[in-house]
Amino acid sequence: MALSKPNPPPVERRDQARAGYFVLPDLCKVQPLFVLIITAQLLVLVQTLLLGPVYSFDWAYFATASFYVQWNVLLCAAVLCKYRERIQRMPITPGALVAYGLILLVSFLLSVIAQWLVHTYLSRIPGPWRWDWQATMSQLAVVAVIGGIALRYMYLQQQVLIQGQARLQAQIHALQSRIRPHFLFNSMNIVASLISTDPKRAERVVEDISELFRASLRAGDDLVSLREEVELCKQYISIEQLRLGDRLQVDWQLDDALMDVRLPSLTLQPIIENAVYHGIQPLISGGTVQIIGKKSGENVSLVVSNPLPDQTEFDEKELPRGNRIALANTIARLRAHFGQEANVKTFNDGHRFSAEISYSVKK
Repeated sequence: MALSKPNPPPVERRDQARAGYFVLPDLCKVQPLFVLIITAQLLVLVQTLLLGPVYSFDWAYFATASFYVQWNVLLCAAVLCKYRERIQRMPITPGALVAYGLILLVSFLLSVIAQWLVHTYLSRIPGPWRWDWQATMSQLAVVAVIGGIALRYMYLQQQVLIQGQARLQAQIHALQSRIRPHFLFNSMNIVASLISTDPKRAERVVEDISELFRASLRAGDDLVSLREEVELCKQYISIEQLRLGDRLQVDWQLDDALMDVRLPSLTLQPIIENAVYHGIQPLISGGTVQIIGKKSGENVSLVVSNPLPDQTEFDEKELPRGNRIALANTIARLRAHFGQEANVKTFNDGHRFSAEISYSVKK
């Protein structure tokens, strides 16, 4: 019953903010680029207002400066976007220096080219073009100050992100350390129920549980694919079927497109475990646990349902006694990875009890 070794998960976006490496925002995306453009435009507006009274606002200067500054910002953003992956593989100091140097280089070339274009096509002064190095140095000084402030802001933002992720990892570790003992505790109950009736089967179940628990430890607090989680759940169900026999039936209805979706390890298993303990075990004739999984765009939905016991078919000797931590921990771990919109909702239609795991894979 050994699980195959899971494939290593892809590099998550949050791992880029690891300590000791320089992190640039993705300037190829609309939101950070829009913020950069608006900030640059506000700086041009402030500079224009400082030239004189508001009633004599120099619209010609404002338009010319805006045109030049926006071209500078867009070109710098394009260059940083192109070399972003290489820069982010560098330590903080070299990475910051390379990014700073690219900003100054782009600004220098743009200043020289702009002077040549103005002299060639707009200037009425005869004679060959001469580079006004003083104007270029003045512009570079402004870019150096603003660029330095921007890079310093990115560094501080990175430190805040690292600290936040450290707290998040500590929270996930704490939740994982609680869900595993819960899983082991309920698994040991299976062994205890078989020792007196079938010692050989109990011994085999102990071996299966050790392999199952080893797999859960190997998963750690990383995200695993739904395929790996389903394989883990099937191992758990096979152990329960040794105890419950034909009373426990399982109906899997999972979309093929859903199998590569990632989720925290031991997310689906505790929900199925609750369905077995609180739904199937009290029923003398047993029942079917139904697992339905769908993916719509970025939204993932996993529904686990079980039949509800009634007074005509109820085995009081098998009344489950749960410790009620699985559902709360599952919600907390989902939200730690996927945000506050992730949730586990429960439904009761009088015939079946359902628990729906829902979250968005966009993160």
